[in-house]
Amino acid sequence: MGHQKTPVDLKKPVPFTTSISGGIFPGKMIFISGVPNPDAKRITINLRCAPKVESNIALTFDIRLQWYGESNVVVRNSMRNGWWMLEERHTPYFPFMPNANFDMIIMAEQHQFKIAVNNQYLLGFRHRVQPLNRINTLQITGDVGLTQVRFQ
Repeated sequence: MGHQKTPVDLKKPVPFTTSISGGIFPGKMIFISGVPNPDAKRITINLRCAPKVESNIALTFDIRLQWYGESNVVVRNSMRNGWWMLEERHTPYFPFMPNANFDMIIMAEQHQFKIAVNNQYLLGFRHRVQPLNRINTLQITGDVGLTQVRFQ
């Protein structure tokens, strides 16, 4: 009988935080796969600048399935030196559903993050925090079971 290779952690615990080796640069891609919980209300993905994690967030991608009267909205924003900037809310469609797997790619380009979900372009978000290589921490919180997080 051969040895079966078992995944060490099929589900990554949330909240999930990991460092981004080398920081963000044009061409860098972040792959996030997961399943929103059956009663999911909110999932937040942050790209942060450490060590002062509380004061600079290059991108907050806030998925609101049912959050204080809001439903099916993705709010994007940045925080600089502890101050939130102008939020962006328009999306052409809402690709997240409770109990339904999603595959998300965040790709850093020269002037923006380009975000696709389930192999379909969703939106772009212009860089507000520079230089990009200061962005070195990925944080995911909320009502989700993560199945994969990887960088390329």
